[in-house]
Amino acid sequence: MEGGLGEKVDIAFFKFCYADIVSHSNPDAILAAYSETMEALKVRLPEVVFVHVTVPLCAPPKTAKGILKANIKRVLGRSTVLDDNRVRARYNELLRERFSGKEPLFDLALYETLGPDGLQHYSFWKGQEVPILVRSYTDDGDHLNVLGRRHVAEQLLIKLLDLASSG
Repeated sequence: MEGGLGEKVDIAFFKFCYADIVSHSNPDAILAAYSETMEALKVRLPEVVFVHVTVPLCAPPKTAKGILKANIKRVLGRSTVLDDNRVRARYNELLRERFSGKEPLFDLALYETLGPDGLQHYSFWKGQEVPILVRSYTDDGDHLNVLGRRHVAEQLLIKLLDLASSG
């Protein structure tokens, strides 16, 4: 957005990676810093429409090797995918509360949890529902595969159409 590029942009997205928010992250502090940064950008670039994006989620392991590795991590006191997703989900809740209905928001995490059948995917961890990336949308548990990319891209196009028709 620096060096005059912001003057040539109509819409800009800001998205954290799943690796940016993990079990030891502070979602409240991250959202506060993010909100401050976005406010400064909106003042500097008033013509740009900024679209907030929820943090992507990961899927728990599905292979015996992956499950064993996750159990070893848990025994050693290290965070698991569900520990990390729980914190990501909290950040996403805060982001939705702050911006939903007020500024454009693309709920990437929501679409990653909605299976082809329209049902949301969750796991239970430490007495809490934790949203997870639909397993059929990923080959490695972290990144979207062809099916997942297509699903999310369709939802993004719908969001962009909504923005175009409202602006």
